[in-house]
Amino acid sequence: MKKQFIAIEGPIGVGKSSLAHKLSQTYKYYEEKEIITENPFLSDFYDDISKWSFQTEMFFLCNRYKQFQDLALIDNGIVSDYH
Repeated sequence: MKKQFIAIEGPIGVGKSSLAHKLSQTYKYYEEKEIITENPFLSDFYDDISKWSFQTEMFFLCNRYKQFQDLALIDNGIVSDYH
């Protein structure tokens, strides 16, 4: 049987992380969190979206690729606060 993967998607501030945390506790799943604080382009992005959007998204893309590689090693279910 394949492991379950629950991804929660939605706008900022609606409770995705809180829901993911509750689900991970309820089902004893691994909780995968979106890494926001590590993105060095995020503050620049909010200052000038058109200038920094590509760099910001590329950081997230590369980081998510690495996260998904790590998730492949986890045996139990996974719940994530991003898709």
